[in-house]
Amino acid sequence: MVQSKKFKAASAQVAKALPSGPEHQRQVMLSREDESHIAQNRRHGANGIRTSKYTFLTFLPLNLFMQFNKAPNVYFLIIAFMQTIEMISISGGKSAMAVPLVFVVLVSMIKDAFEDFGRHRADGQENNAETLVYQHQTRSFQRMHWKEVHVGDVLKVEADDAIPADLLLLQCADAKGVCYVETKNLDGETNLKVKAAEKDLQAVFKDEKELGHLAGHVRCEKPNNAIYKFEGTIQIPQRRKMISLNADNLLLRGSRLRNTDYVLGVAIYQGHDTKIMQNSA
Repeated sequence: MVQSKKFKAASAQVAKALPSGPEHQRQVMLSREDESHIAQNRRHGANGIRTSKYTFLTFLPLNLFMQFNKAPNVYFLIIAFMQTIEMISISGGKSAMAVPLVFVVLVSMIKDAFEDFGRHRADGQENNAETLVYQHQTRSFQRMHWKEVHVGDVLKVEADDAIPADLLLLQCADAKGVCYVETKNLDGETNLKVKAAEKDLQAVFKDEKELGHLAGHVRCEKPNNAIYKFEGTIQIPQRRKMISLNADNLLLRGSRLRNTDYVLGVAIYQGHDTKIMQNSA
């Protein structure tokens, strides 16, 4: 179908609101039938995160490198080496400084290993948490691990569940399209924030059967750490006009759904691209 002049003008006006050039934008394809669209979304990577610094194989070399990046340790290492030179040593060529240096380094390594083990466990718990992901083939939601979620997937988050990725709201259980989230893990505030599905999206997807016809695309900002800012547009076949999006339409990973039965949302930013992870980078 040929676009009308009015539609083209509206699209151009919305496009101007976004940073120009593909290097400033992310495009999320919504169709689950086109393999090329799925492949394009998967290029962004999966939703798994890793906050640990080391693996079993890299711990020893990396940690030793980190230990001797510290000026005091380098200083005492040089002193320990110089003490082995009899001509300038006052300890008879014996390195009196070696034992305390090794002790300090070993204690620091044990502490780092213990802390990193805790990060590994926390990463595993978060990556293996479960959420409901819409399956186009069966036209139903299926439980999957957070780490298996990709950009473009439609998720159903139920009351008191954590938000697995940065989600664009498609529909809320509330007839007005309003939901409430707790964001204390993001900004330390305990008061609930109000989020809302864009009214056109709420109207289209109030019937979950419409998810089977989900198509179109979302254009938005590249991943960034601005938790109170979001600009984008969505185009779906059920509406001829381009729909503008803002921060009120985005649920952030790290927040938790409260006082709302459920919401439906499409993953826009995943894993280390989410705003909470961008802020911890």
